Amino acid sequence: MLAGLGACSLGAGPAPTKPGSNPAAAVPSAPLPADATGVLTYQRDGNVYTLPLDTKTERKLTDFPPQSQAVFSARSPDGAHLIYVRIEGFGSTMWLSDASGGGARKVIDESGSYATLEYPQWTPDSKAVVYTYHTFVVENGSIKGETIRAERLDPESGERTTLAADAEGPTMAPDGSLVFVRTTRSSQQLVLVDPAGAEKILVPERSFVNMAAPRFSPDGRRVAFRAYGPGPASGAIGPGGAGAPRGLAALGRRLAAAWEPPVAAAHGEPWDIWAVEIGGGVRQLAKLTEDDPTVTWSPDSRYAAVSGGTGIYVIDGTTGQTTQLQKVGGFGGIDWTR
Repeated sequence: MLAGLGACSLGAGPAPTKPGSNPAAAVPSAPLPADATGVLTYQRDGNVYTLPLDTKTERKLTDFPPQSQAVFSARSPDGAHLIYVRIEGFGSTMWLSDASGGGARKVIDESGSYATLEYPQWTPDSKAVVYTYHTFVVENGSIKGETIRAERLDPESGERTTLAADAEGPTMAPDGSLVFVRTTRSSQQLVLVDPAGAEKILVPERSFVNMAAPRFSPDGRRVAFRAYGPGPASGAIGPGGAGAPRGLAALGRRLAAAWEPPVAAAHGEPWDIWAVEIGGGVRQLAKLTEDDPTVTWSPDSRYAAVSGGTGIYVIDGTTGQTTQLQKVGGFGGIDWTR
């Protein structure tokens, strides 16, 4: 491991949760609504799984060794392809496969650099992938800084395009609008950039202690995201104060698996699931107090699905009624296809 990184190791995804640390609050679980159908795809313990909602029989699609595990994954809206990020070398690589995990080929190789590829999502037309790109400035074995941006990948040609600087967790609407988290000197914002390039702040600074992993609904009307803190009315500001290095605190929590076997470790603060209407208005979808959850929407935009450290959930986007499908969840992405 590089000297000076402490508990950090470049390119790793979230580490397993230590038993008994930050347990999710007891969530009343309602029966799964009859019209909540389709297939959930998520990543857990370094591999990709599917869960058909009719049979609720989980299937493991990949079988990667711990030293080259999958740390993020995503299924295309048409259900035809998987994209996933694996730990390799000092950084990470991105792979494209068919729906069953077969025929995999490498589409991005950052294994020779101190770069991580994070939270990939497919565009609504299933033709491209958007993701966060981190590159680290390392001097004498220590991290001195980083560059972060949102990128777009054409998996067929391999062409990569920068979408926005200082942008984490990009997600795209059917009309091409882009939403991402921007870290400022005081806290974070949830930002929308429309196809013409005009910018709109959906969730202003100091609304939460922390925000991450936004996700557009398929109808383009709402964005779900995970957040820590009481919400916009509180004026909360994240720890670290003005000028805290962007992403380095989060990096420190989730690194170590690149060069060391995975070990049990607590992730940190509990998160809840929130949604913001594009026309205005922020509300909590469900109070899960989960560990590093990721969220997606059902194809009809009615329900949200969540994968976190201690469960897989389906949430009614209108009432907040929650169904816990699994008591063991995972980190690194979730998708819902027909």
